[in-house]
Amino acid sequence: MTTTSERTYINALDVRKKNIRFTPSGLPVGIQVFMFAMLALILIGGYFSGGELVFGFLPVPTHTLLSQSLAIILFAMSYNMLLGQGGMLSFGHAVYYGFGGYAVVYMAYFFEAPFGLPGFNMAPFLPLFGGLMGVILAVILGSFSTRRAGTVFAMISLGLGQLAYSAAAVFKNSLGGEEGKSFARDEHPFIIPFIGETDLWFYKNDTIYLIIAFWFLIAVILIFLFSRTPAGRLSNAVRDNEERVEFIGYSMLSVRYLVFIGAGFFAGVAGGMSALAFESTTQSDLSNFYSGVALMAVFVGGAGFFIGPILGALIYQFFAQVLPSTLYELYLGIIFLVMVMFAPQGVAGIILMHIASVKRWRKLLIPYGAAIIATMVAVFGLVVIAEMMHHVQIAGASDPNAHPLDWFSIDTSLALNWIWSGAVMIAGLVGLYLIRKQVSGAWDQARETGDA
Repeated sequence: MTTTSERTYINALDVRKKNIRFTPSGLPVGIQVFMFAMLALILIGGYFSGGELVFGFLPVPTHTLLSQSLAIILFAMSYNMLLGQGGMLSFGHAVYYGFGGYAVVYMAYFFEAPFGLPGFNMAPFLPLFGGLMGVILAVILGSFSTRRAGTVFAMISLGLGQLAYSAAAVFKNSLGGEEGKSFARDEHPFIIPFIGETDLWFYKNDTIYLIIAFWFLIAVILIFLFSRTPAGRLSNAVRDNEERVEFIGYSMLSVRYLVFIGAGFFAGVAGGMSALAFESTTQSDLSNFYSGVALMAVFVGGAGFFIGPILGALIYQFFAQVLPSTLYELYLGIIFLVMVMFAPQGVAGIILMHIASVKRWRKLLIPYGAAIIATMVAVFGLVVIAEMMHHVQIAGASDPNAHPLDWFSIDTSLALNWIWSGAVMIAGLVGLYLIRKQVSGAWDQARETGDA
């Protein structure tokens, strides 16, 4: 059984006529195999690159940033299990992410330096303790929250999230409050049974990245396999029609509870990976902000699609970590709003919709190209204006030179700069307005069934 969104676009494209075989994850088998192969190569390349390679104009982040990116991606994928597969809109998923991080910190203290037992090093297994904490919390909190659906479930999750965030401040001795809890990775080598010491050292970021990449790949495979199990397919059915699932003899509550526990486990692993990378966990990891990050990543990437949260998390990380701007939340908010209004299927849905339209690329190229150019013009003007306004609020007359995204310097004291940037933005918007009918026609062509 595929999800509602996947069926919609699969049927719209009439993929049976094109001999394209889809799986419950929503993408052709060949593309999925290629995707896993590329994922493995990227993870391996990230380790050996040392964070110094350059792809185009974007520098590859350091091992710490790569580790954090993998944690965010896994966190988004765990949220997709709730929303995309189970239909459970949660505003408190960060509870399992944050407490998973706290579990790793405390277990690091427990095992002490070098975080191991005689003849055996426990460091590689620390993220699992985060997952275990996520399971414990999910079992307890899910026992009553999953009995409700829709708005009631969302409000319960919001209350639980706020409760957990406040608890970090109330129990400051245990959870550290705003400062959180931290640990130090000591300079000790890995000790492997029957092998002995290795050249991998726990204090090095590349070793930590290796651990995180390993568990990330394992988690991704497990989530993918879950989508192909009867339980994973039943979760889609529960999301689409709860009454029908109950009618054919399955327990809707049991399915929701199982998915909830699984999502809690992977969220805890993600939180443990983040704590391992940064050697700390703070109160902010429990905040609604991180729950919002997961929601945004899943929705922008495409809820219900396996690759959706991966794409959404990468978009978030690009704006939050790579793009040199403090206004990244503003830009992400605009992207989220645009996707909600014009492309609720997300980036993955758009890709899937166009897979069967490859033969029509010539018909799509001109209107899409014109729309992309107009959008880039409008975005450029908007970014310049936003960055100048932000600079004026911070520096004011003391430093009139703003640096939009660090690409160039512009004098905010000159009225001409405000005029031309506004004109550029308006010109881009006017271009989008004029080309809207052609783009709409191309969009409809991409959704037509079969070729003429």
